[in-house]
Amino acid sequence: MTVPSESATPTLLAPFAHPGDDANVQTVPQFVRRNAQRWPERTAFRTRTATEWATLSWSQVDEMMTELAAGLLDLGFGDARCAYVLGSNEPEFFVSEYAVQAIGATSFPLFEQMTVEEMRNTLDEYQAPVAFAGSADLTRRLLQVADEIGLRTVVQWCSDPVPDDRVVTFAELRQRGRAYRSRSDREVKDRIDRCTLDDIACIILTSGTTGKSKGVLGSYRYVLDIAYRYKTLYQADPFDSYLSYLPAAFSVEQYCGMALAAALPLNVACAESPATAERDFVSAEARFRFLGPRQWEEIRARVPAELLENSVRLREQAVEVREELGLGNVKAGISAGGSLSPEVFEFFSDIGLNIRSVYGFAEVGIVTGTRDGDGFDNVGHPLPSPYGNEPIALRVGPLDEVEISGGVTCSGYWDDLHSLSLTADGWIRSGDAGEWDGQVLRIYDRVDNIKRLPDGTRFAPQPIEINALRSPYISNIVLIGGHGNDPRIGALVQLNASAVASHLDPDHAVSADHAVLAKESAVIRLLTDELHRLADHETETQNIALLALMPKELSSEDGELTRSMKLRRAEVLRRYAQLIDTMYNSPDDLVSFDLDAGGGERGVRQSYETRIARIPETSKPDSISTC
Repeated sequence: MTVPSESATPTLLAPFAHPGDDANVQTVPQFVRRNAQRWPERTAFRTRTATEWATLSWSQVDEMMTELAAGLLDLGFGDARCAYVLGSNEPEFFVSEYAVQAIGATSFPLFEQMTVEEMRNTLDEYQAPVAFAGSADLTRRLLQVADEIGLRTVVQWCSDPVPDDRVVTFAELRQRGRAYRSRSDREVKDRIDRCTLDDIACIILTSGTTGKSKGVLGSYRYVLDIAYRYKTLYQADPFDSYLSYLPAAFSVEQYCGMALAAALPLNVACAESPATAERDFVSAEARFRFLGPRQWEEIRARVPAELLENSVRLREQAVEVREELGLGNVKAGISAGGSLSPEVFEFFSDIGLNIRSVYGFAEVGIVTGTRDGDGFDNVGHPLPSPYGNEPIALRVGPLDEVEISGGVTCSGYWDDLHSLSLTADGWIRSGDAGEWDGQVLRIYDRVDNIKRLPDGTRFAPQPIEINALRSPYISNIVLIGGHGNDPRIGALVQLNASAVASHLDPDHAVSADHAVLAKESAVIRLLTDELHRLADHETETQNIALLALMPKELSSEDGELTRSMKLRRAEVLRRYAQLIDTMYNSPDDLVSFDLDAGGGERGVRQSYETRIARIPETSKPDSISTC
């Protein structure tokens, strides 16, 4: 699928060119083929076995890509516009994408947790005729909605294939591809040769925090430009080890695990599971880390307090500390989703690890990143855009909304079902409120989240929420900007159940069940103390005045989080409306409320008990009282 470019495509773009490269090597399938020709035995992907990492070379990846692509042609999918790819982080996921791209189609990576209902609601407008699936369960889900989403064939790469005429195994498709190539050897090669930078490489779903996810069209120019920005921040060199552990459909993995992996190229180790990512990161000797501020905070928390309090000694033992934390091989890290706290920023600086805070969204990728000397309270300056006609530029418009121009952006949305939000003079509206001083960008919150309290005071929840998440006992928090005529700020808190239980009883005699902990007076006391402690360090004048504990984890299955684990604020406030009303009006500290059962069962209610508390504005921890 091709989207016309406003400017002529150059014959060679240097960012990923190696000496001696063909000037026509520009797209991801072309980079895969280049890698196989120049470094056939170099490792492309690795998977974990019981004792070691099993490797897949670039020559093997190229062979798989070509055979799978030829197999798709043999099945009659040469005119397909796009193909779905679902599964865990495995080489087959990314090679399936390469194969789809090799025939000139667009890969559409999807989260493996996608339910049948989500498939039905999200995929009906794409009508992809073929899908690649990494498990029998995923195959069965796809087949349930096949007629509704235009699906004719599912290619399954795992063992235990589903017995259905519409299912083809990976091995069978490769065999068909070999037979097809014996009859028409140049067809796949010619299709790869015809790929241009402005063809659409992949579709990236927006997070859908405020509604239905939109399919962002990512051209090769777009994914490679953003991949280069990651290369710059990571200080990445060819053949560096990279651990793929975020969901493969997540935008970061598309930029790094799919595009940068082929273009630079990288040595991609696929994590066995999210639960083993920490172990796999060390074992794979990965060179980069991508985490949220909270996760960087958790790494720091593993260091003994006496060492954290002695910066001179910490710097002297920097090498040993990094090794102990599993960061011995790391060149640089990225922090996304909020600013680092001063103590976390200073800690990693002391042990010699550069943590770069970044900002961006699906339509533009990451557009800013911090440099040495930028400090901790910002997301940096515009990143380079070697594939763009103009450098990335920032400004702040009405309502303090950050606006962006230049660089390379997405090519719109699938079938023009939506349109980019642009200003009258063509700048992209981010939807985020912030401050740009010409040097660094600061992000405050979503424009739509910034409200007026009942007393008229301007209220932005995100900075206060980010500050509260510094507590090891809080996994998630949602602020309420007043209720009725009451201007007090309330908070719904999801506990870090294991940390809370361990704090209450290091011998693990206390249950780590959310519903049990939410009813304990000691727990509400711990959380009020924490919020008061953090408020003492907060420069904002607005603080949390009311607190209620959520008796269960927020989940994507209940619609409270997106598949990329972003908060769906409006849905949380809707589901917890009864608890919010109780928090503002009840004189009791142990209260009951009803909650939708979730999981698509609206109308089915479940009763819970939980604790609520007031946090007087001028009080110290010993004077905080329950309601």
